[in-house]
Amino acid sequence: MTVSMARRDKGAYQLTPRDFALLRIIGLQYVVRLDQFQVLMTRYSEYVFDPGALIGYSTMMDRLSKLREAGYIKYDRILAHGPGWIWLTHKGLHAVDLDGYSAKLPAWRDLPHLFAINQVRLYTNWAYWESERSLRQSKRRGPYPDALMWETEEDHEQGKVIAIEAEISSKQTWMRERKLKDLMDIFYGYDRVRMYVPSGKLYEKMEAARKKVGYRSDRIEIIYEPRIDPGLPAYA
Repeated sequence: MTVSMARRDKGAYQLTPRDFALLRIIGLQYVVRLDQFQVLMTRYSEYVFDPGALIGYSTMMDRLSKLREAGYIKYDRILAHGPGWIWLTHKGLHAVDLDGYSAKLPAWRDLPHLFAINQVRLYTNWAYWESERSLRQSKRRGPYPDALMWETEEDHEQGKVIAIEAEISSKQTWMRERKLKDLMDIFYGYDRVRMYVPSGKLYEKMEAARKKVGYRSDRIEIIYEPRIDPGLPAYA
């Protein structure tokens, strides 16, 4: 008599190399917005898209549904306006070797800022990137920048690291100047501090504040990057 043994994983969703890459980025960045997930899926696709083109919405949602149903991610419309947000479950974190990281969704008030940091990661050129979440997990002494970035392999070898900050809110003059002075004091050990801002108006204000910092102000760079505006789509 022949006994048929069914595979235990029959019917289970099998993660692809692209899934692993997507899940790991989401886990290291805390959370990604749905439109950022579409950009990531496009970049990690086995197909080559024309510049500015994106993977189809239905294709993206199909993959999202499969990952969600398999228990690797959670997805929800947290804020009243804009796309939903994706974060990893304990199962998802375990799948990409991020055991020990929290599966808890960040506070809703932090989501616009996290979107901005994700955009910097998506739209700047770098050879190595270390997220703020990774820095915290490593138990290094804080405070922590939003990320660390090395532009080239040579910079990485030589320790020429850039502390990344994303600033999306407008502050009073004295607060802007204090922020930049604090960055120089707190992140003194880094080669440079690079602050990204979403508007020309905020750029002018932060640049004026930078010039007033004085000592070591030449190590601060203010970068205008409109795509970090959380009110814009990730692919704007």
